[in-house]
Amino acid sequence: MDIVMKSEVIMKRHEIDKAFIEKAMQDPVKSIEDFKNIKRAVAVSNAVYLEKPCDIRYMPKFYTEEDITNFKAIVEQMMEICRRMIDLYMSNDEVRKKYNFDERLEKLILKESPYQSNMPMARFDFFYYGDDDFKFCEINADGASAMNEDMVLASIFSMSSIMNDMANTYNISAFELFDSWVEELQRIYSEATGKTDKPIVAIVDFTENASQIEFEEFLARFKKYGYDAYIVDPTDLTYDDGLYYQDKKIDLVYRRLVTRDMMDRIDEIPAFEQACLDDKTVIVGNIRSQIIHTKLFFKLLFDDDIRAHFDEKMLAFIDSHIPETYDMTFLRQHIDYVVEMRHKYILKPIDHYGSKGVFAGSEHSAKAWRDIIENCLDKPYILQSYCNPALTDNINLINGDLVIDSYSNITGVYLYNEKFYGVYSRIGQNAILSGIKDVSTLPTFLVKFG
Repeated sequence: MDIVMKSEVIMKRHEIDKAFIEKAMQDPVKSIEDFKNIKRAVAVSNAVYLEKPCDIRYMPKFYTEEDITNFKAIVEQMMEICRRMIDLYMSNDEVRKKYNFDERLEKLILKESPYQSNMPMARFDFFYYGDDDFKFCEINADGASAMNEDMVLASIFSMSSIMNDMANTYNISAFELFDSWVEELQRIYSEATGKTDKPIVAIVDFTENASQIEFEEFLARFKKYGYDAYIVDPTDLTYDDGLYYQDKKIDLVYRRLVTRDMMDRIDEIPAFEQACLDDKTVIVGNIRSQIIHTKLFFKLLFDDDIRAHFDEKMLAFIDSHIPETYDMTFLRQHIDYVVEMRHKYILKPIDHYGSKGVFAGSEHSAKAWRDIIENCLDKPYILQSYCNPALTDNINLINGDLVIDSYSNITGVYLYNEKFYGVYSRIGQNAILSGIKDVSTLPTFLVKFG
């Protein structure tokens, strides 16, 4: 799939953003009241992150059909690299040694899957500048989330005065991320079992980590389509020739339990571990997704032994679009340089989520950055080249006035059963774009011309 030329993509998207901002500023009094109405609606909605209403800005994120064509091309090229790395891990003992997973996790990963997809649900996050100019941030290959935030915000923004005005000129639509997952899960179940009946479904995660509001929305969609479905803590599962929840035999698990959390408490969930090792229950997704979910994956893409297994096209993609990634051995050898050039680097834990424990050198003094480095040297961390996010304007309400300002953007593309289904957008003004770092969530809309 070819990537659309930059000038065409940027001009169309710029036209939409420019039209929105001009319309908003033509009648500030009307727009201020409109924005306040949106904020009030969000404050009492289910658009929640970390138990708080999502922070928002006035202008949603707009993408064009050309952008979507680019996104599909980007993720397909990245998927080829992911598939190659997974194949290498499954077949090559030397590659497995580089990952150095513990034996219990390795056994779960090496279990053959009854369905083809290596990443049944994923979200690829990257900084998107317009065409073949983009940099990957991370890959969420298990426990991908935030579909509910996008859905609720899109619904609220769609009812705003300014979006109704925009709809008179442009064909604007939101992405659907719930019913489509139910459909893809059914396809995976049928592929794995040869059955076409509706399975009994368990949405599984530890209760204290669960995105409860989002799980309840998925649960409602399963029930809407006639599925018997439950939200289940894995400690409540039992095993008897397959998984059981209370007196219900579970046919299919929608695994939202991220692998790190699972392995931290693996001794508490023997039934779930057993189910992952046989085909009595269909587990979606399989544990092999950890091969590319861990940020060690990015480091290994720059390992000479690994690179020998990739073709020139894949290597060119890696070198152009994956930030250079180093281990702690490199950091120990170059600590003075990394301190001096701290604005060029970011430290990330190999296997956390939600940007926990992430440090950008540009946010710290030289002394503080050195202290952070020294504290991380003996921990499972990687060092990456810092990527400058894409910048776009947006509108905020400050001291009663509409203020146009520049924001960093990150784009998340949802893949269900390795197919594109939608986009998630965050903006902020800090070096790290995460919900724990004063980031705003924007509803994402597709705009069609003609």
